[in-house]
Amino acid sequence: QTCIASSDADLTTTGQVKSMLGTTLTSDDAQLSTLIRRASRWAEQYVGESLSAQSYRETLRSYGSRRLAIGRRPVRAVTGLFDSTSTADATRILTSEYRLEPEAGFLDRDAGWTWRVPYVPAPFAVPLSDSPWAGQERPLWLVDYVAGYTYTGIDTGSALWSTEKGTTSTGRTLPEDIEAAVVAKTISWYQGDENVVARSVGDLRIQYGTFGGGEAADPARALLGPYRRF
Repeated sequence: QTCIASSDADLTTTGQVKSMLGTTLTSDDAQLSTLIRRASRWAEQYVGESLSAQSYRETLRSYGSRRLAIGRRPVRAVTGLFDSTSTADATRILTSEYRLEPEAGFLDRDAGWTWRVPYVPAPFAVPLSDSPWAGQERPLWLVDYVAGYTYTGIDTGSALWSTEKGTTSTGRTLPEDIEAAVVAKTISWYQGDENVVARSVGDLRIQYGTFGGGEAADPARALLGPYRRF
C-alpha cells in the first residue's frame, strides 16, 4: 500500500478551540495551531490510520469470492482498478462491473475476484488433483483510491478529486465527534492538565485526571473509540 497524494489536514481550527475556551484573544493562536496539529496526528495514531483524505495505490489478494477488501476506509472514490499489479499489461475493470461499499471498504463484483494461488502437485495417490498452497495467495488486483475524511472539502482541481467511482461531494465529510475529540485533546494540552491527578486549594483537595484511566477518563479517547482499527 503506497500513499500517492496526501492532505495531512488539521482536524479542527483555532476558531473552534477558542469557542470552547470562551475566548477571542489572538495572542495564543500560534500555540493553539501547533497543539491542533499535534492533536490531529495523535487522533490518527490512536485510531490506527490516517483520518484526513489520502490517495492510495494498493495491491490486493483475492480468494475467489465476490468481495474484495480495501485496506483504508472510508473510501471516497476508486480512481482505477486493474487485473494486474503492473498497469503496463493490465486490463482496467469497468466501474459498472462492481459496487463500492465506502464505509466498509468493500468492492463487490458478481463475477467474483479471481483467486491466484500456486498449487502443490498431488502425490501418486488418491486424490490425483493438485491442492492449493495455503497462505501463498499472490497479489493480482491493483486499485487506486482515495480514502479518509475532509474537513473543508476537496476542490475539483485537487489530486484527491475524482468522479470515477464514489462520491462527488466537495463538502465536509469529517464526523463531528472526531473533531470534538481533537478539540478536547487540544484544550487538555493547552491547559496543561493532561495527567493531573490531584489539586489542592486550601483545605480542599480534588482528585481527577486521565492518567491510566483509559477511555472512561479521557473524553477524546472515548469519542474516537468507535473509529479505532484493530
